[in-house]
Amino acid sequence: THAGGIQGSTIFPMPVALGQSWNTSLMEAVGSQIGVQARASGCSQAMSPLLQVATDPRWGRLAENVGEDWHLVSEFGLASMRGIMGAENVGPQHNASTYLSDPELHPWCQAKHYAGYGSFPRDSFTSSAQTGEASLMEIYLRPWLAFASNGGRGVMASHNMLQSEPMHA
Repeated sequence: THAGGIQGSTIFPMPVALGQSWNTSLMEAVGSQIGVQARASGCSQAMSPLLQVATDPRWGRLAENVGEDWHLVSEFGLASMRGIMGAENVGPQHNASTYLSDPELHPWCQAKHYAGYGSFPRDSFTSSAQTGEASLMEIYLRPWLAFASNGGRGVMASHNMLQSEPMHA
């Protein structure tokens, strides 16, 4: 949600700065512009929203997330989705098999990074968060539940491990 990654597109403040506002309307407006600019350049997929909950300040990619509160991350993720995919395409009545109302106008969202990313001090393939199952369910996966329950389309893998188990293969 920082920019569409397209030459000439608008570069918005980093997500950690946007998260400090607690302003979901602002995040939806940013998402809308990213979505419009992405579609105008031919992109059909947005690498957004950012759903990592950063709870360790030593983590190397802190600027990529909106905060350490799972509720804030969830609400900002949904606001970003509404902006990028169009509010009419986001909500509990939508799922990955429903079509976007106007795919020529709106890209679909692939959230990142699944799961537990930001809960450990280093960003590497060998890092392993020792987060317990309760913390995983009550903190780190809550934004993902909101994303999946409201029409989220894809998941970007993270390169961390949780309790020494790789998050993808």
